[in-house]
Amino acid sequence: MEVVVDSKNRILLPKDIREKLRIKPGTVLKIIEIEGGFKVVVTGKRRVDEVERINQVLLAKPRRTGEPENWDPRRMKSIWVG
Repeated sequence: MEVVVDSKNRILLPKDIREKLRIKPGTVLKIIEIEGGFKVVVTGKRRVDEVERINQVLLAKPRRTGEPENWDPRRMKSIWVG
């Protein structure tokens, strides 16, 4: 099978190939150099999934470990200064 690289260096895979390999937007393909050429491997990873996981961690509300205490400035300073 031959594919063409467009002016933005993108490769369009035919629909039947994408469906057989279950390739969706964000799927990571690995290109491996082999004797006499290259081989493309579908890793099963999805860049979109990784970004979503990072966003979940960043946007998650922090867990409370207890009730907040209202400390006066002197007590806070004693912790900072030591």
